[in-house]
Amino acid sequence: MTSRFLAKVLYTAQRHNGAFERKIEQLVFEALTYTDCEAMIYKYMESVTRAEFTIMKIDRFQVDYSSTSNELQGFPFFLVKTEFTSVDNIEVKEKLLVQCESIDDAKRYVQELDKTRLRVNACTIKSIVETKITDYIYAEPNEN
Repeated sequence: MTSRFLAKVLYTAQRHNGAFERKIEQLVFEALTYTDCEAMIYKYMESVTRAEFTIMKIDRFQVDYSSTSNELQGFPFFLVKTEFTSVDNIEVKEKLLVQCESIDDAKRYVQELDKTRLRVNACTIKSIVETKITDYIYAEPNEN
């Protein structure tokens, strides 16, 4: 089973006017291990820059659900914290990472998602925060 990792990567990018700027990107990777995540970072960064880059940090990223797609490329990621009562009458807290155009779209998405889940009551959205995450990279299918 894959885990999610949040990586911070520093690199130099060239602007359209020819000037250089240092950029830090926060990226989420689905991988089996830290080592797999690191290999995925190298592969991903080869497509982003030819310059050197530094992996500043890799941490496990704990979310209960994530939603993103290629059609949403370039849209921001939002971290949504919710609470609800399960069918077993247990209070549950959940963290969701959703990629949407705006905070209002993230709220609507979570409300629509909630309608598809088996619960005693609707979830309560406790907070929605726009993150600095710029991309979500899925684990590559096992080629064995």
